[in-house]
Amino acid sequence: MRQEVGKARPIKTEHVMIQIQKLLDFLAKSIMVRSRLDTMKSLLAQIHQW
Repeated sequence: MRQEVGKARPIKTEHVMIQIQKLLDFLAKSIMVRSRLDTMKSLLAQIHQW
């Protein structure tokens, strides 16, 4: 397989952008899960208080 120098560079930047997007998605998901866990904990605490 031949790769032209002009075509190799944009693919690299695209790859980096995809990696960044994946990282952001992962961070967002982890934050969502954490907030969900917090809400679940508070709900459980409220239920136990009754």
